[in-house]
Amino acid sequence: LGPDDELQAWIQQQFDAPLDASALARNADSPQAAREIYVVSAVMIDEQNPMERAWLEQLAGALKIEPNLARELEQQVLAAS
Repeated sequence: LGPDDELQAWIQQQFDAPLDASALARNADSPQAAREIYVVSAVMIDEQNPMERAWLEQLAGALKIEPNLARELEQQVLAAS
């Protein structure tokens, strides 16, 4: 395997791996970063999909985002779309 093959294999592994809210939350090095991660996730999910909704709630907990703030951020996402 060459470098390109190794990179492609790593990328595919990342796509195949289950989502881990705690691991993602560890990337937030500030409250602002946590809010940004949450907003990006809120933009990407299908609000009508119960599994995706559960994921977003799990992420909010891992990011230590209070429920009121989470609702406010989601309302901002809806207003912007």
